Amino acid sequence: MRRCYSEDTEARNYASFSAHLIVTVDATGEARMARFAPDTQAKANADPSYRALAERARDAVLSPTCSKLPIPSNLLGKTHELKFVFRP
Repeated sequence: MRRCYSEDTEARNYASFSAHLIVTVDATGEARMARFAPDTQAKANADPSYRALAERARDAVLSPTCSKLPIPSNLLGKTHELKFVFRP
């Protein structure tokens, strides 16, 4: 995922940044939707700098280069929602 994340190391609180996402993967293990978990959404609503970092994390998950996730084979064949913690 890191290769698809456009870093902004100068951003405020970059070193401690993390975002919680809920990612919907299809039957092949590809990320199709990603939304912020409630705590991340609340932080994004309150802090534009945090929101920019969180949106970059969401974009990385959905990037065509990185959206094929390493899902265990026993989970393939069905759509799943996964909790995803992103830390650059």
